[in-house]
Amino acid sequence: MEKLWHFRLNDENHTVRVDEDWRLVRLIYFDNELIYKESFWESRKKTFVDLQLEGEVIICRFKENDFNFCIQEEGRFSQRLKLYINGLDVDKVTEFYNNNYQKLDVTQYTYDPQENDTKYTSSPNTHTWFKDIIVPLAVALLGGGGIVGLVRGCQELTPSKPTDNSQQLALNNSACSLRSGVYKASVTRNQGLGLRENPEEKDTIKQRLSFNQEIIVSEKSKDGKWLYVCLEGTDTKGWILGKYTKQIK
Repeated sequence: MEKLWHFRLNDENHTVRVDEDWRLVRLIYFDNELIYKESFWESRKKTFVDLQLEGEVIICRFKENDFNFCIQEEGRFSQRLKLYINGLDVDKVTEFYNNNYQKLDVTQYTYDPQENDTKYTSSPNTHTWFKDIIVPLAVALLGGGGIVGLVRGCQELTPSKPTDNSQQLALNNSACSLRSGVYKASVTRNQGLGLRENPEEKDTIKQRLSFNQEIIVSEKSKDGKWLYVCLEGTDTKGWILGKYTKQIK
C-alpha cells in the first residue's frame, strides 16, 4: 500500500510518502529522505494480526520541526493509511502552525507548485494601509464633504463595538467545559484513540487523542462501548472507545 501526502508546516511545503519495495518492505520518507524502514514480517504482522484485533495499528511515530507525526493503518476489511500531525488528519487539514509562529498574510506571497517555492510580492502592509485608510479619507475630504466628510469617513473606518455580548456567549457555549452531568477522564491506551464523528469503528477518524490526554465525557452509546467526549476549552467533539479511558476523580 502506497500513499503520498502534501502539507504545509509554518508556511513551508513538505511531503510524507509511504512506499513498498520489491521485497514488500515498508519505507517511509519525509521530504524524500528515508526516516523509517519496516521489515516484511513486521509489516505483515501489523496488517494481518494487529489490525484485525484492534481495527487500527500505528506504523510509526516521529517528530519533525516540532510537529508530532503518526502514520497508522485503519480498517479491518478495507485497509487505509492515515497520517496525523499533532492529532489532525492530513487528508482533511493541510496547513499546520506552531503556537509561537506568526502566520504570513495570504497577500504576502503566491505559491508556484512548479517551482515548489514561495514568491513574495511587494509589501502588502503598506499597500493595504494606503488602500483601506488613506484613499477613503482623501475621498471623504475632497469629494465634497470637507471636514464633515472627513469626520464621517473616520467614523466609518472605526470598527463598531457590538451592542450586546451574544456573539461571545455563543462562543462560550460552544466550548467544552465541566458542568452538571459530565465527568473528566483520560486516555489509557498507549497508542492513543481515534476521535470519530459516529460511534462506529468503520467511521473515519477525524483527530487522534494521545495517551493520558484529558477529555470530558458527556454521553454513552446505547451498547455501552462508545463515549461522546469533548476537549476542554475547545469545540472539538466526537466518539471514542470507552474501554480505553479512565475516569479522573
